[in-house]
Order: sequence, then structure tokens, then C-alpha cells
Amino acid sequence: MEDVLSWLRDDPKPAEPDVACATPEQPTERPECVRGHFADFYNCIATYRLLCPNELQERCRTASTTVETPVPSTVSTVTPTPEPAKEEPKPEPPKIPKVRLRYHSARDFINILNAVKTIADEVPFKVKGSGVEVMVMDRSHVAMLDLEMLQSCFEEYEWEKDWTIWVPIEQVMRKLPKPRKDEDSLTVETDPDHDKVRWTVRTGSLNRAVSFATLEMSEEECPRVKIDFKARFRLTVEALKTIIEDACKTSENIRIEATPEEVRFSAAGDLDNYEIKLDRSSEDLLALEAREPCKATFSLAFLSRIVPAAEKISEVVVLNIANSLPLKLDVEIPQINLSYYMAPYIE
Repeated sequence: MEDVLSWLRDDPKPAEPDVACATPEQPTERPECVRGHFADFYNCIATYRLLCPNELQERCRTASTTVETPVPSTVSTVTPTPEPAKEEPKPEPPKIPKVRLRYHSARDFINILNAVKTIADEVPFKVKGSGVEVMVMDRSHVAMLDLEMLQSCFEEYEWEKDWTIWVPIEQVMRKLPKPRKDEDSLTVETDPDHDKVRWTVRTGSLNRAVSFATLEMSEEECPRVKIDFKARFRLTVEALKTIIEDACKTSENIRIEATPEEVRFSAAGDLDNYEIKLDRSSEDLLALEAREPCKATFSLAFLSRIVPAAEKISEVVVLNIANSLPLKLDVEIPQINLSYYMAPYIE
């Protein structure tokens, strides 16, 4: 922000001239010679002798003869020199804090970025004392992602204060050096002197780094979701991916129903219907808790992107549903909480 300093200077008014021969009979129009400031009183008298009327000249002559000793009179006006304007120092732009995070697996971290990218491309990563948090909604406000990476899941975690790193995920994934081995690590650190964020993939003794300028964007407030879910069940990601792929061939939406005995997925098209049931004896249904029967319908457009991304970072997901309420899909990752919320389809 630019600071503007305004100041005013009043020019001093010149002092009135000191004229010794001024009398009540003096003309209203003063001679040009007495306008201004005079350094010598006798110069003023001599000028009046030449220009004033006879009566005024006689009085000036009398005044001059009564003066025995010339007394110089100096009338001067000291014009104050205006003080130079003192410009207030401009505030320095706030520097980004020093942050350094090192994750043990560059591939896993990239897969987490890919899971976040299913909802939004430019995402705020909030670095806090407890860890890194991400809450973002898609542009249509149908789906929301809630990610929390605990501080303990990082090999290094240097943090000065709470700060938000805006990550252009698509650009980062396109330009970030690809890991060569599973043990390749990834370090994300800020460069406060250049307002950049450096991403470094370490492969053995090689540090391959790419820097991105920090982004300043307005953050949309995402409220915490509190829903009284009626059913919760754990399912293998592989089975859920297969169900989603099959349902996409029939419809754009999928209905999920849960009872204390089984879980049912169905999709209705114009000419055909798709349905699959999983009971407690199914190997892919790892757990089922249902207080009461419930059902809801959701868009396959988001699930067809979310589930394949979840498959790269986990083997198990947890689905939470209630009657005509949003779906909560939890991706089980050690020391990481990753949840998707999706609004129901209203028929």
C-alpha cells in the first residue's frame, strides 16, 4: 500500500514599510518608491523630495534638518525557510515465513496432491503447529475435501507461524521432477528473500528442485460439516472402483442403500438397470454399522474421479450415509485424515 504524505507551507506576509515622513496629509496613493522594504532611511527621504508635493517636501526638509546624527534604520524581514518534508518510511511488504517440510515418499505425496486435484486445482495448504490442513470446495459446491496431515507424518517440520501456501497442483505435478525410486523424498520449503516456494525431490545424492512464485488469492470459507450419519461401512477401494465403473455404463447417478444386514448399490438408465449387493459375508465388505435403513443418490461424475485417486494412496475406504444427506467418504491413510463430502442428488 502506498503511503501518501501531504504537507502545507504558509508564505509569511511581508512587514509593512517603515516610513518616517508619513503624515495625515500624505496622499492615499503612496509613491512607488516607498512600496516594499528599504534598508536606508535617508534614501527614503531623498526619494520623497523629488516626488512629493511642495508642502510634503517642506515637512521632509524640516524633518531632515532636525536630525543631527544620521541614524541608519534597517528594516528587514527574515523569511523562515520551510523545513524539508519528512517522508514517513513506507512499510515493507510482509515477508513469507520460513517453512520447511520433508515427506518420506515423494510418490505418495504426489498421489495425495492428485487426490486433492479431483476437487480443485489451486488449493490453500494451511501450515499450522499441529500439521498441514486443506479444506476446499469445487466450483459447483457439490463436493468438498477435508485433508489433515499431522506433523508426525513428516520427517522434518520447521514452522515459524501459521501461514497458507497456495499450491497450483496441476502446474506442480506437471513440472515437478518425477521420483525414480520409492524411497525418494520430497521437501517443500519457502524462500522468504525471493517470495518463492521450492519443491525438491531427493534421489540419492541428487537434489532436483523447482521453484514457484507464491500466490495471493482470496480464500473461500469452508464450514466444518457435522452430520448425524445413520450407516457406516468399510469397503475395499478395488471393489468400490469396480462398482463405480459398472454403474457409469448405465447412468450418471448411483443410489447407495444400507441396512443392518447389507449394502446395495444401484443405477437406473433409460433401457437398463444395474445393481449389486454386499452382505456381511462378502470379502470386500470389511465392516457394517447401520442404526436404521437409509439411502441416498449421488453423482458418478465426482465418484469416478475420487475413487481411482484414492486407490493410489489407500486400500480401504469408509462410506457414511444418511437419508438424503451428503455422503462422507474417508480414505484410510496412516497419520493422515482425508475425507470427501458430496451433496446428494435430489430426484
